[in-house]
Amino acid sequence: MNSIVNCTDSELRMRALIQAIPDLVWLKDTEGVYLSCNARFEQFFGVLEGAIVGKTDYDFVAKELADFFRKNDQVAMAKGGPSRNEEWVTFASDGHRELLETTKTPVRDAKGNVIGVLGIGHDITERNRNELALVESEDRFRTVFEISLDAIVLHRNGKLLFVNPAAVQMFGAKSAQELLDKPIRDLIHPDSYKLVLERVKAATEHGIAGPRLEEKYIKLDGTVFDVEAQGQPIFLSGQPAVLATLRDITERKAMEAKMHQMAFFDALTGLPNRRMLGDRLSQTIAVSKRSGLYCALMFLDMDNFKPLNDTYGHEVGDLLLIEVARRLTECLREVDTVARFGGDEFVVMLSELGAGKTLSTEQAAGVAEKIRASLAAPYLLTVARQENHVTTVEHHCTTSIGVVVFVNHEASQADIMNWADAAMYQAKDAGRNAVRFYNLPH
Repeated sequence: MNSIVNCTDSELRMRALIQAIPDLVWLKDTEGVYLSCNARFEQFFGVLEGAIVGKTDYDFVAKELADFFRKNDQVAMAKGGPSRNEEWVTFASDGHRELLETTKTPVRDAKGNVIGVLGIGHDITERNRNELALVESEDRFRTVFEISLDAIVLHRNGKLLFVNPAAVQMFGAKSAQELLDKPIRDLIHPDSYKLVLERVKAATEHGIAGPRLEEKYIKLDGTVFDVEAQGQPIFLSGQPAVLATLRDITERKAMEAKMHQMAFFDALTGLPNRRMLGDRLSQTIAVSKRSGLYCALMFLDMDNFKPLNDTYGHEVGDLLLIEVARRLTECLREVDTVARFGGDEFVVMLSELGAGKTLSTEQAAGVAEKIRASLAAPYLLTVARQENHVTTVEHHCTTSIGVVVFVNHEASQADIMNWADAAMYQAKDAGRNAVRFYNLPH
């Protein structure tokens, strides 16, 4: 703290810089005590700097929020670099509530020791006005946006006029010079270019700031990546331009896809799981209500699966289940669904068969027989037992299939599943490797 206060020249230069920035700017020591702030900070808090210096966040906001701010300060100091956060803030001065996007950067002395935190707070509720003011002042623009963790680009007439360091890194450039004057078309994936062009036109011709949207962009090396982008219309030297904020969401999209895969698909076979099957069955029933076409649901249970597991282990059993999934998929149309229900049980759903029950039943019987024959063919399962040693296991495994043919509102999902399951047990009782239909009650 003393290192900051006693260096008069440094303090004067810091204060001049702080006062030139239209965003909230403040300086704290390592204990979270305010040392300085700018006029915008005073305005936001509704308190003059003299009443702020020497106090902490606990004097202005609720304890929970003050704890949050304090933790962010400590994270920035421990990280040794900029740290960004967003938070709704309710201020005790007059109860107003604003959404702030803050960037906190550790301040060091001549020896490299962290002696405090410099904070810059961006009032997101006034994003358009603040960004306009920043762009029209090059010094202020660079002061705030050079430390932004989001990529920020300024373009006009289809060419880049400004990029911040985060944008340089995002697009894989060695320096900003590689991007300046580059056509934005070269950085936007063809799938997204029409959408971006429409947003640019709305911004430059009509002054419309678009919402944050997901788009695809291209790095200089050709790598395609996902971006969450938002463009703001501004005037630069009296001419319309667009200030765009880009956030790389590739990892987030990959995680979302992974979570979706885990939630709705079987990890072993890649087939829809029981949860996805329920969604598909619900959609199929709804389509049947509109079209009046019959559908069919099959419940399959492998007849000779357990001995394979007991003799050769679960690794070989898994190989058989993967092969079963492949054969089932080959027997069906794209509009049909095959799901792994659990263990060695599978469910097949046939959509849009026909308007008559007799013909639809014949169609379902043909598919069921095709499946039965396919799954009855011998399985050659290759597994590596030891290093450089491969074992091939030949196994014969049939299936028992229960089928129910239904249309529109005849039954609930649970009824349809139960009827198909009951028909499958009839196939088991009939000696296995068989197909049995459930006759709906009249």
